[in-house]
Amino acid sequence: MPSDGEGKIVRTVHTYGTVIIAVVVVFIGVALLYASGSPSFEHNQPSLQTLIRELGALLVVTGGITVLWDLKGRRDFADEVLAKAQVSADIRSSGLQRLSMQYLDDVEWSRMFQRAREIEISFSYATTWRGVHWARFQEFSQDKKNSLRVYLPHPEDEVIISALALRYDSTRDRIKQQITEAASAFAGLRKGGGADIRVYYRRGDPTFACYRFDDQIVVTLYSHRRTRSDVPTMLIGPGTLYDFFAAELAAIRGQSEPQPSAELSGGKN
Repeated sequence: MPSDGEGKIVRTVHTYGTVIIAVVVVFIGVALLYASGSPSFEHNQPSLQTLIRELGALLVVTGGITVLWDLKGRRDFADEVLAKAQVSADIRSSGLQRLSMQYLDDVEWSRMFQRAREIEISFSYATTWRGVHWARFQEFSQDKKNSLRVYLPHPEDEVIISALALRYDSTRDRIKQQITEAASAFAGLRKGGGADIRVYYRRGDPTFACYRFDDQIVVTLYSHRRTRSDVPTMLIGPGTLYDFFAAELAAIRGQSEPQPSAELSGGKN
């Protein structure tokens, strides 16, 4: 296999050869154009004169286009193809399956709930999303083969509560209430013989919301605008992005404190 230097030499020789041939073709075309202007053709063989003139013009145009394509167009086209191929390869290796701005509507949550055995979620409290899918959580919790892990901000961490209140343009008391309500609701799904459901509190600012359904992960980003708005949502399958967010969930799990059912069911912290 030739080295990079050898490859460059081969490409350069090939380009020079193409240019030389194209220049020869142009010269032949010019010669034919010149010959077609002969008075003898005009009086004796007008059809042949037209043929020679058109052929000469064709050779001149073809040779010129060949030179331009080989010197500029072919390289630009090759660079564009390679760039797109690289982007496509990067997307495939990342596992990114879908990118949307509508996390409630554009993600196939119903299908993901139906096929999942393990669900692992980390968010601030997700009141709206939780309400939309609560019936699915209730159905999921009835199967003892299933497991659910929920990671919520610690309501007694004043630093994070203040940060969330600022992020969502709310009050600290309201943020605490929404977190404890979410924890209590998930704890209420625990039933004897049902799914293995565990709720955790974590001290630290969540930088994104993450939902893992077996081998698929949905990630939604947070906005800095302090108003409700659409946010980028990624649906991710096995790949480099999946590995990253799965590792993030593992880190969140290690930083979190499991909460007893009795305390959560009573709405206590």
